[in-house]
Amino acid sequence: MAGIIGALILLAGIVVDGGLALGARVRAINEAQEAARSGAQQLDLAAYRRDGRIRPEPVTPLLPMSLRRRTPPR
Repeated sequence: MAGIIGALILLAGIVVDGGLALGARVRAINEAQEAARSGAQQLDLAAYRRDGRIRPEPVTPLLPMSLRRRTPPR
């Protein structure tokens, strides 16, 4: 009887541990997908479509309007 109870406790521990490992894997995959999505949103699509170069989108400086150059968008 004690052997059966021990085996059930061991089995329950394995099930709980497996569930925690699966949950951690799902969280890691979700974070990786979110990082890839965020990186893809930072790409300069106009440059990629024009000449196939992959580069980040130009950053607009956070300056007051009075200090920015008046250049038309590309």
